[in-house]
Amino acid sequence: MNRQSAIILLFPVIVLSCSRKEHIEPRSSMLLYSSRSALSPKDHAIGSFSVASWNVNFGIPSDTAMIRSMGDFGTDAVFLQETTPLWESAIRRSLSGKYPHMKFIHSAGAGGLAVLSRHPISRMTTIQPPPRGWFPAMLITLKISGREIQFLNVHLHPPFDDRGSVVRGYFSTRNIRRREIGKYHKMLTAGIPTIILGDFNEEPGGKAVSYLVGRGYSTLPSSEHTWHWKTSFYITLRSQLDHVLFSGKLRLARSRVVRTGRSDHFPVLATFHLIK
Repeated sequence: MNRQSAIILLFPVIVLSCSRKEHIEPRSSMLLYSSRSALSPKDHAIGSFSVASWNVNFGIPSDTAMIRSMGDFGTDAVFLQETTPLWESAIRRSLSGKYPHMKFIHSAGAGGLAVLSRHPISRMTTIQPPPRGWFPAMLITLKISGREIQFLNVHLHPPFDDRGSVVRGYFSTRNIRRREIGKYHKMLTAGIPTIILGDFNEEPGGKAVSYLVGRGYSTLPSSEHTWHWKTSFYITLRSQLDHVLFSGKLRLARSRVVRTGRSDHFPVLATFHLIK
């Protein structure tokens, strides 16, 4: 199959993923990928923390099992994409005890974002997308182990254009995602530990991820898929669209991708050491 044919076949799948309410069969949790990293002898850790990133699929009104999984992750913070007012209400009812600090951004369609945190949120900024961009970004600052850490929660442009063409959009949206991440990145404060995470809607070699790597960000070592879609042709499409990148005085301790929930995305979890 040539690339254009493959893209045309993929088009209805991507549209369903991003724009239609779709109920996916529930699944039990399973670890798809896990890694551990040792500290260098020259690094002195002053603390550690963990985060999760998960696109929950705005087409699912809310899901009790998925919300329970968020609490079971045991992370210091959970960053979500495609949240809605229904998701917010259900999450606040169930997880306010575990995560007393929450912020939600509601945007049309799949543009919602959220953070659930055990630590106080000292700053929250909504960054609007550049021209032709679709979804805002959420900039959050948390104070962990006495140090400020900034987090940029993103949901970048899907790979189809404003007219729904995946053939044109597959190529044209690469630069849109690059412009989105470029604008969002400019809003970051220099000189403090930074984590950029979320649904990038592109593989590790995409222009947005490459832009950040070119500016000194590290990626997780996983090559495991984080997005999946079962087609009517009895084929399951898979891709690594969700990423966690980091810079500054942070060292990756471990990371994992967990197969759980009804979303078309799997959650990505990572634990970091704070370095003196």
